[in-house]
Amino acid sequence: SLLETEQTHNNNRNLYMPETQTQYAVTRRTQRRNPRDTAARFLEQVTFGTVREELEQLARNMDATTNDDSLILADWLHEQMYKVPATSHRAFYRRHSTSRFESS
Repeated sequence: SLLETEQTHNNNRNLYMPETQTQYAVTRRTQRRNPRDTAARFLEQVTFGTVREELEQLARNMDATTNDDSLILADWLHEQMYKVPATSHRAFYRRHSTSRFESS
């Protein structure tokens, strides 16, 4: 086998690669991250910029449940993709950039 594993007492895993005599410890996070930090990191990755109210609301939703945070984040994404109406940057730009274009 190219890779051998063993489970440790705290549900972590040690990986051992015999051909290179290398051992890696794969640890599992047992403590939940701060909901506000998780929400901020998530919103930074999936938006063009967030507002404080949106960050605080998402963090409150995450803090109010003991469920996996990924379910809350997936719900947020679903809402953004399917429930929030799409907007057009082009239409906004045309309305605000010049008076030559009349909106119809």
